[in-house]
Amino acid sequence: MLNEVLGFVVGAALFAGLMRMSGGPKPRTRFLVVGACIGAILFTLGRQLLALYLSSAAVISAYGAAGSLIVLLMWIYFSSAVLLFGAASARALDEHVAEQQGTPQANPGAA
Repeated sequence: MLNEVLGFVVGAALFAGLMRMSGGPKPRTRFLVVGACIGAILFTLGRQLLALYLSSAAVISAYGAAGSLIVLLMWIYFSSAVLLFGAASARALDEHVAEQQGTPQANPGAA
């Protein structure tokens, strides 16, 4: 249990750091943390599901030597999709709260 909690915290910190370093307008830090936690939850769940799938499916034997490349590409695609979903969630939450409060955005109209 401690391993999963520590993995979640490290994942959330890495997602927050990656979101902070990205280009374009950035949501406020509290929303970045929420987006990073969403990403870390999805990453942890997806990691477990992907491990379960790979242990039961014969992906590597079906494709021979190219099976490892397929697994690597699948992992990269999953990780980037989770990161982008977490960042989009943080941005949407920031825009929603700013709209509710009537406060101007830092970078209006920037996409």
